[in-house]
Amino acid sequence: MEDLLLNILLLYPEGISEFDLLQELIQKGKLEKEKLSDTYSLFQTHFLLFHTLYKLRQKLKQEGKFDLEIHCLKIQLVAQNFGTEGLALHSSGDPLEAYYLNLENYNTSPEEVEQILNDFWKLFLNYQSRESALEVLGLQDPVDNETILKRYRELIKENHPDLGGDGKKISELQRAKENLIRFDGLGK
Repeated sequence: MEDLLLNILLLYPEGISEFDLLQELIQKGKLEKEKLSDTYSLFQTHFLLFHTLYKLRQKLKQEGKFDLEIHCLKIQLVAQNFGTEGLALHSSGDPLEAYYLNLENYNTSPEEVEQILNDFWKLFLNYQSRESALEVLGLQDPVDNETILKRYRELIKENHPDLGGDGKKISELQRAKENLIRFDGLGK
């Protein structure tokens, strides 16, 4: 399987997404389309693919020719510009690599997979909410509580109803400030 993946990756010098790589494997008869039909089967398929990719990455790095960028949006061979003697210096201690190389993680239960996904979506929605709140206040990360409060006060003054502003805008500013202060305390 490592050789097949390497051959596919060589066809895509700009990289390939996990989805497209899975489609290539289906087309080549190495993966059943049904393996992508439910959450748990998809998790297991994803896990085995990434397990194999990380094993391939180790092999390629030891050969000293290529490294492998591994991300669900882009899997790409990249030329190594150091020999095997530089391997120890460039070891990243990647926690994802450790996770995917541990085959015990393949046996994660369907309930645990569901919890992992739920946790991911909560974090994702919180991140989107933070981005929206920053936009309302005209700020960009990194930003601290002091900056948030200063900008909030400026905008409240500009939009105060007594000065011809909009009460609706005041509510929007208040929600944005509360959202950001709440997340700032969580370490973003």
